[in-house]
Amino acid sequence: MTETTDKVLKTWQNDLNKNAMSGSEMMMVGLEQRLTNGQLDDFQIILSRPWLHTPDSSKLRILWCHDLPEEKDMQDFMIAGGWREYHRLVFVSTWQAQRFIERYNIPWERTNVLRNAIEPLEFDFDKKWDFSDPDKEIRFVYHTTPHRGLNLLVPVFEHLASEHKNIHLDVFSSFKIYGWPDSDEQFKPMFDHIQEHENMTYRGNVPNGDLRTYLADHAHVFA
Repeated sequence: MTETTDKVLKTWQNDLNKNAMSGSEMMMVGLEQRLTNGQLDDFQIILSRPWLHTPDSSKLRILWCHDLPEEKDMQDFMIAGGWREYHRLVFVSTWQAQRFIERYNIPWERTNVLRNAIEPLEFDFDKKWDFSDPDKEIRFVYHTTPHRGLNLLVPVFEHLASEHKNIHLDVFSSFKIYGWPDSDEQFKPMFDHIQEHENMTYRGNVPNGDLRTYLADHAHVFA
């Protein structure tokens, strides 16, 4: 990170995300790295969880919201009118923005949609997708936190693997990406089960650069 990034990080970090570097945090860092030379000096950007921050009246205030409107803390904050402290509420999809607007009667003109972004992977498409050999291994990959459907994927994949021996599932999944390693404990039996299955591999949490390399070199299908 640049010195400027370190400075800006302090304005949106809180007790819950101070050790995190998941998608939301990476987008915030990416935004800051692209807006240099003091372009953000007049703004206070809060990355979700506004109740953990104090609005700075000397700056233009933006709430970049990655939460759902019915989440308990967010609901309490919005009902109390906390959103009025912000000049703009930025959402990651039109669907999310509509739900907040309808639920809390927020004026459309106070909102913007800035969709989630990715940096495309570079790989040899023709080589990677050459399945002229019917026994070539097809690798699936799951790389989000375990509470987002891993408990559904694992038994489904087990069933598929019983009929198709050339498929393999790599699981990159851990709450360590948020800095919450203790939250993995409830999922440990499932992680162990994955690791014991010959068609699945549990890989935990890895740096984003390592994951990108793995996706480009090995993975065929997102699960």
